[in-house]
Amino acid sequence: MLNRRLGAIAGKILAGAKPSDLPVELPATFELVVNLGSARLQGLAIPRWVLLRADAFKAMAAKAGASVKSIYGTLGHYDLVVTVEAPDAATATSLNLAVAPLGNIRTETLAAFSAEEFGEILGKMPWSALAPPPRA
Repeated sequence: MLNRRLGAIAGKILAGAKPSDLPVELPATFELVVNLGSARLQGLAIPRWVLLRADAFKAMAAKAGASVKSIYGTLGHYDLVVTVEAPDAATATSLNLAVAPLGNIRTETLAAFSAEEFGEILGKMPWSALAPPPRA
């Protein structure tokens, strides 16, 4: 989505518009991603520093134009669940890549969609002989 907007702006400039005359545009929608984190890479319980990094991660996300909506410590296979709204998938991915070198955190990212958004996705799904359309 961001690439399309940048292309449209570049097209206006190439057509003769002055960049200073173009309005500043903020993303109208954000992608919601869910990051699942495991801090037990060395068979350890959740170290205190994992939770202490939360504020630093929120600041890093804000600087990148994203917003951390929630951070939960969890029991089970994953130790953390983090929800982030980012302007695009590239921004969300860059946040995970920035955390990886810090060590001892392994993440898995899931794209999250509201029921309405998921309905739109299903509506765009091409049907084939392998998966006939549902009956009305």
